[in-house]
Amino acid sequence: MSEAHAESHSMAHDHHGTTPAEDDNTDLRAVTIWYVGICVAVVVLVVFIWQYFSIQVRKEMDAKVFSAESTELREVRAAEQAQLTKYQWVDKNAGVVRIPLERAKELTLRDWDARRAKAAAAAAAAATEGAEAAPTEATPAAQGAN
Repeated sequence: MSEAHAESHSMAHDHHGTTPAEDDNTDLRAVTIWYVGICVAVVVLVVFIWQYFSIQVRKEMDAKVFSAESTELREVRAAEQAQLTKYQWVDKNAGVVRIPLERAKELTLRDWDARRAKAAAAAAAAATEGAEAAPTEATPAAQGAN
């Protein structure tokens, strides 16, 4: 038993001071890489969440602000539509009338076609008169040359 006791005493002696329990050589490079990686990941995550939140807020505001038509806008559009589609007096004393847009287009095209037809007829008449006048002027010149 004394051998067992001596062995136990020897182990206890080694445990208490002569043999180190564990080396304290921490790999600072690995710790630094992990620390920087975690910091970068946190910053990227915060920026991503902030951008995502900003985009969602803009979408929500656009949906609520721009999709809902205000009563003033509806009234303005109704008044514009009435001016574009109905006959109305602008100045009764002066005889000025507002007509629907489609009817105004028809009348404008009709007047434009009438003016073009008149201009074409006038040009044709001028060309015909010019052709008739040219031989009569040429005849006296031809007689003077003889």
